[in-house]
Amino acid sequence: MNSKNLEAWLRSSVSHAAPDALDDILSACDDAQEKIPLAEAKPAFPLRRLGAIAAMLTLVIVGVFAAKMLSSAQFPVYPEFSYPGGESTIDGLYLPDDVEVEAEGETAKLYELDMSFERSVQQIERCLGAEMPSDTKERLKRGERCTLKGYSIDIEPDTMYWSLFKLNNSRAAVEDPVSEDEAVGIAKRFVFENGLWTNDVENIKVAKQEGTNADGVYGLSEYSVFFYPYIDGKTVSGRYRISINVSLEGEIISVYYLVNPLGNASDAELKSREDIAADIEAKDYVGELCEIDSGARIIACKLIYYADGWAHRGKTYAFPVYCLIVEGKSSSGETVRTSLLIDAQK
Repeated sequence: MNSKNLEAWLRSSVSHAAPDALDDILSACDDAQEKIPLAEAKPAFPLRRLGAIAAMLTLVIVGVFAAKMLSSAQFPVYPEFSYPGGESTIDGLYLPDDVEVEAEGETAKLYELDMSFERSVQQIERCLGAEMPSDTKERLKRGERCTLKGYSIDIEPDTMYWSLFKLNNSRAAVEDPVSEDEAVGIAKRFVFENGLWTNDVENIKVAKQEGTNADGVYGLSEYSVFFYPYIDGKTVSGRYRISINVSLEGEIISVYYLVNPLGNASDAELKSREDIAADIEAKDYVGELCEIDSGARIIACKLIYYADGWAHRGKTYAFPVYCLIVEGKSSSGETVRTSLLIDAQK
């Protein structure tokens, strides 16, 4: 894993170890064929000069269109994969004839993510119920971490992703802690009451965090509630989630807002089955295969989206990618499943 990918992984892991957004696909693959369910100026020139100017304008316009065509044709945008431990490969892995490649050779949308510093500031202000001073905004715009109402806040300049977490969190012992279901309800209300996401998020996961409280007792300390929005009804891997940490008293401890609404979309030509098979043979994929000791085989190939969280010529994207579900045996003989990602764009 290169330093850029490692940094992306570290940045995506700041809110404790996040559950895999692809778990819903892995658990749904009992059947390999199962489907998975943003004042015109008047020139005072002689006609010959006007003709010359018109010719020059034509050349300029042609040049602009040619530049745009070169930008889209010669410099397409591809994802920068980052995956913890994602350099492992398996010899002899291939695409079986009975595994369907979803939407092979068709087109899918490549989405530009709509980044807005002003929107990020407004979201933080709503969450904390406080107006942000001008100097704080300027510091945030420079990528500095600031403090507001007892919370540390920051905004990533390249993505406009933001986070806040409570300072001086004492983790006092709680006689009647909130349950997991209550924590999910608190997080849901916080997301929707503060306008952090307008649509219902179906893919929600919870992780129990443990630590030592103020009395020196080790145990459950808080809940991390992860919201994974879908794009076009498909799972999004990479850095695309909202995580809310809820204390045992039901207080919001931290928010990691790693999503942006969908912006402009363009059609991306998808790879053919032959292209995918060639990528697998060339080991041109990323994922974690160390749990599989023997008998690795691909049982499904699903089209999903991947948000890498990196700026590509000043913009961030949600890319169509293929998720390969690989099944095999662990060293103990247990059946295990994992996922690999392959860029879906031709």
